[in-house]
Amino acid sequence: MLDSIAPEAATVYDDTQESPASNPDSLTENDPDLAAVVAAWADLPNAVRAGILAMVRVAGGDEPETGR
Repeated sequence: MLDSIAPEAATVYDDTQESPASNPDSLTENDPDLAAVVAAWADLPNAVRAGILAMVRVAGGDEPETGR
């Protein structure tokens, strides 16, 4: 399934440099797809937000927050 993603659509980070997470503004400047998600986030229904977060977590992102 991942083979169908165009190589130019994938963002690759050099882990010898500063983590992109340490400068969130640079993430959206360099990734138009992420910028679109960030721009739309406040208007997304809770169910859509939950789905996006679930996909990120399954893919190896942040651990789920407790107390939700």
